Amino acid sequence: MFYSLSILSILAACGEKESTTDTGQVIEDTSSETVDTGAEDTDSTDTDTEDTTDTDDTSTEDTGSPTLEDLDQPGPHTASSTSESATLSTCDSPLNYTQVQTSATNAPTVLIAHGFLRSSSNMIDWGGHLGSWGLNALVVDMCNFADHEQNGLALAELASNLGIDAPLYMGFSAGGLASLVAAANSNPLGVLTLDPVDDMNGTGSTLTGQVNAPLLGLIGEPSDCNSQNNSISLLQGTNAAHIFRVTDADHCDFEAPTDDLCENGVLGFGACGNTSASISDDSIRSTVRTLGTAGLLWLSGTDSEGEEYWTGSVNQSLQSQGLISAL
Repeated sequence: MFYSLSILSILAACGEKESTTDTGQVIEDTSSETVDTGAEDTDSTDTDTEDTTDTDDTSTEDTGSPTLEDLDQPGPHTASSTSESATLSTCDSPLNYTQVQTSATNAPTVLIAHGFLRSSSNMIDWGGHLGSWGLNALVVDMCNFADHEQNGLALAELASNLGIDAPLYMGFSAGGLASLVAAANSNPLGVLTLDPVDDMNGTGSTLTGQVNAPLLGLIGEPSDCNSQNNSISLLQGTNAAHIFRVTDADHCDFEAPTDDLCENGVLGFGACGNTSASISDDSIRSTVRTLGTAGLLWLSGTDSEGEEYWTGSVNQSLQSQGLISAL
């Protein structure tokens, strides 16, 4: 693909990097079966969503019954997906999203938000992976350009319209900021932020004391691509329960999948790759995927053992290995 030398191309480079393979990715499904969100029956909820279901149909392989030690790998459940669209009062245009349904029963739902100048295609592997571990997911395309507060309100409105009374929010970069806005305007089970970034308007500062749900944060090494870790003050201001830096992680190690533009930028400009890392990309991304999955299983109440990865002996082991550090 040809990328023009524009400021948007440079900014976009801060959200992309080469991806590792995760066989838990979602598979498209043509069935019209209603997704079990783990909340109220959406048939009785007023919603403006339009069904734009894809035409391909298959399912992921059942991988058996892994333990929590295998969180980096696909879990024991199958997952299928449909492409959907919703008309929301908080959006400039219809909001498109991929709805991932897990084979697990009574599954909670996590809304997944991408970074600035990115799309749901850069977070879709997260949806499939979480689906394999028993969580439904809505992988959203943000509907307001560069208005992260409004995007957060859109996430909360989408959850409400679909009858999801107790959602989870997960967001990368500017999507992390939007997820915090959503959490401040709804009643989620919890929030997971992946290297979040506050905007130039200081939206994060308006959220101080406004997020009452449990909040977990993973951040990378400071760089221009994550505004030199301005997320630390953002997360501390919103009472994050636990914040960890993933050693040697660059901004785009938190996407799944990501691509080459982030690592190398455009003619050397806007590159977000960490060229001085001593830990491999595979290891870094495995750590992110493991902690992210464990955190959401813990926050959702799906598996309390996920807490071990954030507060217990597993977390201490990760710190002892130099893979993460507490902030």
